[in-house]
Formats: sequence, structure tokens, C-alpha cells
Amino acid sequence: MEKKSKELDCLRQAVTLGLRKRGRTKTFFKAVEAGLKDKESILDGERPDFVILTPQEQNGKRTLLGIEHFRVDHLVTQKQYKKGNDSKQVASIGIVEQKNVNAFYDKYHEKVMASPEIPDGLFDGMAKLLENMANNIQRATYRNFMESFVYSMERHLSNVDDYLQELNKKSTGKYNIQMGFLVEVHSDFGHLYLSHDGKTEKAKNGLMPFFEEIVQWIEENCDARKVNFIVFYLSETLEKGIHEVVYVPTKNFRANLQRQRQKIFSYVGDDMDLEPFELNHKESVAHVVCREEDEEKFSVELSVKETPRDDKMKRFLLSSKCALECEETSKDYALTGGTLFTMTLLRDNVKRWRKSCIEGEKWFYPIVIDGSPTFLKKRAEEYMMRWGDEVEE
Repeated sequence: MEKKSKELDCLRQAVTLGLRKRGRTKTFFKAVEAGLKDKESILDGERPDFVILTPQEQNGKRTLLGIEHFRVDHLVTQKQYKKGNDSKQVASIGIVEQKNVNAFYDKYHEKVMASPEIPDGLFDGMAKLLENMANNIQRATYRNFMESFVYSMERHLSNVDDYLQELNKKSTGKYNIQMGFLVEVHSDFGHLYLSHDGKTEKAKNGLMPFFEEIVQWIEENCDARKVNFIVFYLSETLEKGIHEVVYVPTKNFRANLQRQRQKIFSYVGDDMDLEPFELNHKESVAHVVCREEDEEKFSVELSVKETPRDDKMKRFLLSSKCALECEETSKDYALTGGTLFTMTLLRDNVKRWRKSCIEGEKWFYPIVIDGSPTFLKKRAEEYMMRWGDEVEE
């Protein structure tokens, strides 16, 4: 019952946000809202999760909506292989992070509000919570997100025929049938820089941008005759009250996104070619100290000891090359801070790119026009003036 309650809560929040939109998005969510208000219109659903009879008629028939809800997490780990199953298994740790935060809040909130005294164990508990979060956030790579997204989509696409069979049983030919997904996405992309329409800006939050790879995957793998729409309910890994909803009919998926002025970004961050579950460092360990400064203030000190990969600079160069190519061809792109810094040094300063001569290597090296310390220092200062101290070491 708890699972069903959370699914219904997600759907209702999506409806609330969707009704603030315009056009087809608002029309869709008005139909869902009307169906949810009429108890007789909510038919028992498990496969798919929701079966809603909308009141509006189309071609003389009402529409039976099937909506399957599932969650995609950015913070994931690889499950142990099951015997006889060689495919990758993805397990969310984002849900665990939220539960840990909720448990900490529940444990100390009333005590803090009831007394000016600091409860025993609060600072140690907070430090442990923050350390765990800082260590786990290292798993939030682009490739892990894509692995999580594809894994969840494939699992539910494999059941679409069953969902449609159930809808047809309930319809018995009396209703139009529409089947779709409600994809609850929890992500941490707040560290990215987004370049579109000739300008670059820091991401305003951790919500998932629409990446070119996601759009291509849906176009190639999602049969629009069977899955008619996808509702993306976007949130961050830890609940901060920042949400967005995007309703997209799957027929002409890309065009429908663009009609809503949703930008589609090619991803060119320095972790762009990592393998799933491969990390962007050899080792990274966070240490947090929380202490009381005075009666009205406490401090949190976070330090991260990281051993970088041997190929880190090569990754900055490769991703910068891809970013510059996007810029030259007027493609929108998303990148990390280290890649942005590197391409700032290289922009209009590369004679040509030389590919590694070592067999099997994918790296490229720039032959620069001006590699003098004076020139590079000037470029670095330009970056610092624009972006402050947000340089990845």
C-alpha cells in the first residue's frame, strides 16, 4: 500500500504542475484530473499502475488511460549478478539517501525545537550523514544516469503488451485506449554548465536536462503505437521542493519536445565516455566535522581527499574537443566545469588535433597556436572573472 500511495502522490503532483502549463500538456492533465476526481472513473490498476477513464469524448468515445509509474535514479550501484542472468542489474541508492535524511530529521527535529541545548549525538550524526552523501554523490556520473534510465525503461517496455492487453480487457471496445509512462526522475545535474543559443550558463538546479542520447534512445526503442506518451516528473535526488513536469507524446518525440521549448543537449562532460559504474577518480574519501561555534551558530567543515585518474587530463582534452565541435556546429551541449575551463584555454587556439598513435587509444591532443604561460594565464583569468573559482582541479 505504501508503494501505491507514493505512486498516486507522484501522479497528483504531476497533475498540479501540468495544469499550470499550456496547450496539449494542460489538456492532458485536465483529463487526468477529471478522471481522478470521479471515483467511478478510477479502475483497479496494477499492470499498469493506473487505469483512468477520462470524461472527455474523442470520436464519440471516452478515453481509457493506462499509466505505468516507475522511478529513475542518478545515484545507483550495480547489483550482484543473479544466477543465470548476465545482464547488468541497477539498484538505487538515491532512495536510501532520502530515507536517511528523513530519519535524521525525525530523530532530532522535535528535540531541537523544544530546547536551546544541542541534543546528544546531533553533530556526530550530521557529520556521518553528510560524509555518506558526499561519498555517494561521486557515483552520480552521466553514464550511471544513462544506465539507470535505460535499465528502467527496458524493464517496463518489456511489459507493454501485458499493459495493453489489460486495458483492452477493461475497454471491451467501448473506449479509446492511450498507454503511457509516468517517469519519476531523481537526478543531480546541478554541477553542469548548459550551452544553448550561443550562451553558456550554470545549471539552476539538479533536474535532468533532456540529453541527445535520451531522445535518440526513445526514438529508437519506444514504439509510439504502443506507448503513446511519456510524462517526465523531474526532481532532485534529495527533496528540495524543486520539480518540473514535461508531457511528451511519443510520436514525433523530438519535435514535441522542441514545441515546448525544451532544449536538447549533447553531453560532453569529462565523464562522457566512462563505463557504467566506473568512477571519475581512483579513490575519493570525504571527511566532515560539525561543531558548535556559539549559541547561535555552528560550522560544517567538509574535506575530500581524492586520488585522480591517470587519464584525467586526457578526458578534459577529449571532452573539450567534442564541446568545441558542438560550438562550431551550433549544437546545444552540456558540460562539466573542468571541460569548460579547458575549452576556454583552447577556443580559437588549436591548429589541429592529433590522434594518439597508440593502438586502441581514443585520445586526441591539441596542437596549439599559442601555448605561452602569458596567454594561458590570461585565458584562465577570463574564466575566473566569468565563473569565479569554479575550476575543477
